[in-house]
Amino acid sequence: MTHRSRLKLVVELGQVVPRMDRRTYLRSAAGLAALTASAGCPARGTDSTNPATESPPSTATAEPNPNISWTEEWLEGTSYRVTVTVELDRLDEVHIMKGTPSSDPMVTLDSSGTHTIAGPDTEYGSIEGGRMLFAGYPLETSLDLDQTKSFGDHVVGTQDEASFPMFLNGLSGSTDPNLEQSGAIEKTFTQTIGSRKTTLTIQVPEVLSSYYANRTRTRNYGAYVSDTYDDSYIQSLVSEFETYGSENGLSDREIINHMMGFVQHLEYSTDEVSKGYNEYPKYPTETLLDKGGDCEDTCILLASMLEQFGYGAVLLAFYDAQHMALGIAGGDDVQGSSVTHEGQRYYYVETTDTGWNVGETPDQVQGHSPEVISIRSHPVLVFSYGIQVSSKGGVKINGALKNVGDAVAETAQLRVQFQDDQQNTLTTAESDPKTIPAGGETELSVSAVPPDDTKQRAKVSVLLDGSVHDSMTSEYRTPNSD
Repeated sequence: MTHRSRLKLVVELGQVVPRMDRRTYLRSAAGLAALTASAGCPARGTDSTNPATESPPSTATAEPNPNISWTEEWLEGTSYRVTVTVELDRLDEVHIMKGTPSSDPMVTLDSSGTHTIAGPDTEYGSIEGGRMLFAGYPLETSLDLDQTKSFGDHVVGTQDEASFPMFLNGLSGSTDPNLEQSGAIEKTFTQTIGSRKTTLTIQVPEVLSSYYANRTRTRNYGAYVSDTYDDSYIQSLVSEFETYGSENGLSDREIINHMMGFVQHLEYSTDEVSKGYNEYPKYPTETLLDKGGDCEDTCILLASMLEQFGYGAVLLAFYDAQHMALGIAGGDDVQGSSVTHEGQRYYYVETTDTGWNVGETPDQVQGHSPEVISIRSHPVLVFSYGIQVSSKGGVKINGALKNVGDAVAETAQLRVQFQDDQQNTLTTAESDPKTIPAGGETELSVSAVPPDDTKQRAKVSVLLDGSVHDSMTSEYRTPNSD
């Protein structure tokens, strides 16, 4: 063909093209500059011992034998007061830990006797039913390690009459999408950029569509770009624009203009029309499947594309003007409106209407100062859980959390709430905070004592900084009639 003016893109998940880190930021329309990138343990000496020299006999000391008993008082809802009676037996102190024996002490006791360790009149405060408590003391070892020896444990709420909700046994769920599942949704787009008419066909896995549709919404807009599950998909999409540019002799700036034009041609819709209420940001995949969105949705999509193309981008939130735009990193020789963030200049990009070029701003934002929102700096958590009824009563919830974002999750927690058919909370269990690196995962478990005579469901949430990050709710389970 001597004239290539029609773009046919068919993108499937898994067609990963290695990311090209040759770019830094946008320069003038003439072109862009290339990016140039520019142990062991020490041996310890071994002391020899003269076999003829005898060591003096050691004097064995009996280990301390502390003991503890637990008493609890139900207060209201899921709250309890807990009192312990402890005998130190030659120990200077004992610790009460919450969650695991290796957790930091919630209370330190330095005298024998009866002590209230949780309740409205204590430093800790009331404690929720289902919490696992351990008693232990520091263990002296020959190694320079912090160790604790446990000598008692208690699950808060189990002193009530034992509950065996067998109908909850085996209840499980997961927010982690299985990308091995078959099935895809196909969408076709046609747009004219300058004098070039192009057609784009995309295929999105159905499981990925369901995953994003079910995620809890947040005002943390950068997290919508940080989710890595669609990285290979967006990267494959961008690689088709790169291929098209190479085949048609386009500069990088022209390829960027073409990607901008593609996003600008998507149908603009407000949140009220598309989802029924305001403040419903979409993930990039959702915007493509809906073939449109509002200003925040198209900005998130284009930011994802530019990031995979190798260019820095930020979101520009004009809250007083009720508008969002994109900022693309550029040099001082680029013309147009810009903001400076952390020493880098970002040029305004409008995504909700056609014909706008880099640096051109609509009247509604002129004179307003945006909040600059970074992308690619947020944790994103998925989780799975399974419930088992304990032989001692109550249930144990085993959970697994995985960080599929691009930043450390420093305060990740799992919360399980059992709700009746009026959505009233019957009991709650919550894990201690965990730190999960980007790409990392962790396992944990919590205990709870839901009633065994009430129809109920489990609402499982993962928390970050104490706020709900994502959640899922099971179907209702009903006690067996026999």
